[in-house]
Amino acid sequence: MPDSAGTMPVPVAAEAIVDAYRQELDRNCRELTKAMGRGDGGIRLEAHFVTPVDVNGDGRADLFMTSAGAPCDGAPTYDSGSAGHGARWAVSTAEGTYRVSSPLMRKAEIQETLNNGYQVIIHLHGLACGRAGASQCRHVVRFDRDGQMHSLAWPDGRDSKADQDRPAVQPVAVAAAPAAADVVDLDRIDGASFGGYDHNGSVMWTALSEGLIVYAEPKAAVRDVVKPGSVLFRGKPFQQGGRFEGTAYAFKKGCAPAPYAVRGSYSRDNATITLRGAGPVRQGCDVVGYSERSPHAVLKFTSMMSP
Repeated sequence: MPDSAGTMPVPVAAEAIVDAYRQELDRNCRELTKAMGRGDGGIRLEAHFVTPVDVNGDGRADLFMTSAGAPCDGAPTYDSGSAGHGARWAVSTAEGTYRVSSPLMRKAEIQETLNNGYQVIIHLHGLACGRAGASQCRHVVRFDRDGQMHSLAWPDGRDSKADQDRPAVQPVAVAAAPAAADVVDLDRIDGASFGGYDHNGSVMWTALSEGLIVYAEPKAAVRDVVKPGSVLFRGKPFQQGGRFEGTAYAFKKGCAPAPYAVRGSYSRDNATITLRGAGPVRQGCDVVGYSERSPHAVLKFTSMMSP
């Protein structure tokens, strides 16, 4: 980060965003260390966990957070790999809110330009440029005053043929962390608060007040990957007919669930729920990017009561 960017305090309006990411990383760390038999670890926050800097020139601090600044006692590399570290940024909007995104990256650099304020150089897995994982792949972006990210350049090039053969990788979703599966006890929840939905042949329950969509009866083809109570979506509490915003999880046998950001809503007749978000692209169990063409990018749930 250039000296000209200076240092800014975390705005009061963004404190909850920082705390939510801290809690998410801490929960993932504790679940992992417990599963590994290494006790109840927890994270240690370091000075570079959050960097407040105004990157879109509106005079308000934007936040860049990284799991590299929150090592996990007992599993120091729990949220890192060949694709980099988990990160989360919150960029201020004209409405006074924050637009939040959570990419997976190796490194991010903030640079000052002569005519365009600050730009961010995101260092990604080589696959994002159609290369091997160890290769350098940089994406230069800027943020506008509505918090939107705009691509400026790919200095290391992009392989057009690879883009045709592979889903386009976009660093704009919640980064995967190798945490244990999120499972709720269906018996402890009031079944009357749930609605039954079909999702690709599995029976799902939706808990309005808890902001959950969970597997109630997984279909035979996925029973070795998910079990009753596995959380497919966790977000803000919602109302029938309302909107959804939160985190969905992509499952793969032998791998940790991969979280990613989704938004959605009910259909006009409340018979269908549709969630959308750039889904994870894996190389083995590693999440190396996110794509709108991922099979997980659109999730549909149809009410069991539909005609």
